[in-house]
Amino acid sequence: MGLAALVVAPLAGRIIITTSTRLESLFAGYQAVFVLAFLFGMGSTNAFQCIRDPGPLVTNRKPHQRGDLRRALRQNSAFVGLVISTLVWNMALQVAAPFLNVYLVSEFAATPLTIGTLAAIATTAALVGQRLFGRLLNRKGAFWVQAMTGLLIPIAPLAWTLITAPWQLGIINTFSGFLWAGYNLANFNLLLKMTPEEQRPRAVALYQTAVFGSAVIGPIEYRRWLSAIPFG
Repeated sequence: MGLAALVVAPLAGRIIITTSTRLESLFAGYQAVFVLAFLFGMGSTNAFQCIRDPGPLVTNRKPHQRGDLRRALRQNSAFVGLVISTLVWNMALQVAAPFLNVYLVSEFAATPLTIGTLAAIATTAALVGQRLFGRLLNRKGAFWVQAMTGLLIPIAPLAWTLITAPWQLGIINTFSGFLWAGYNLANFNLLLKMTPEEQRPRAVALYQTAVFGSAVIGPIEYRRWLSAIPFG
């Protein structure tokens, strides 16, 4: 997945610029990329359908009863803490994350190729981080890795306040891509370890609700706060 992102991100930027220039249309390049994304998405869905379904591993699982998840959560306070911390973390993340590239374009006139190249830099750093943090996770544990990377990742958006040129984001993206690799790796392992075994599908659904719910609320709240600030 990392290698695919490494190749596709700058390539998509090049396609956007080339297509829009040749057709003399501001939107043609983006439309071309959206069509390609659709076609590759359909191809990946078809490839997924070719995977043999191994079937359920547990054949004697009792039928789901109303309140089973609630009872499982009461007995697993660590997972509840993971869900709450994920909600708060992603809320803080989504306050700024959707607007970073907007800021890059509006204030520094960055091209799609520049944005794609910066994304590829982050992906390259993540590929290195996956290997290094994998070893560190085996020695220190998933909780330690997530806590350590979680303390350092907020430095990246703070560093955006200091940039004066787009190339400087290459340094920030190297730093953040490397740390995010460790955070995501540790977070995935924690999710596997902390979800109640009997209610794992519903527990994971609850976790994803916290992730995507905060992704909706964060940008909306940011816009509301921004509109309330009196400028000039």
